[in-house]
Amino acid sequence: MLKLSHMTDRAVKRIGRKLRVERESRGYTQEYVAGKAGITRNYYALIERGLKNPSTTVFSDIIDALGIKSADILGK
Repeated sequence: MLKLSHMTDRAVKRIGRKLRVERESRGYTQEYVAGKAGITRNYYALIERGLKNPSTTVFSDIIDALGIKSADILGK
């Protein structure tokens, strides 16, 4: 089971960076991904900057919006 709630600050920042890379590689804006994921752009920006740790549901919605798998972000 995917557990995001127990991640270190370092892991949260790493995931945020990976989300940004994936988003930018697709040419998507933060607003677009946030809208598809059902969250605000501001909240999504905080996730990308590693300042917010998304719930499992929000993380799943974000990766769905990006069209990727969780392993693309959570893998080394």
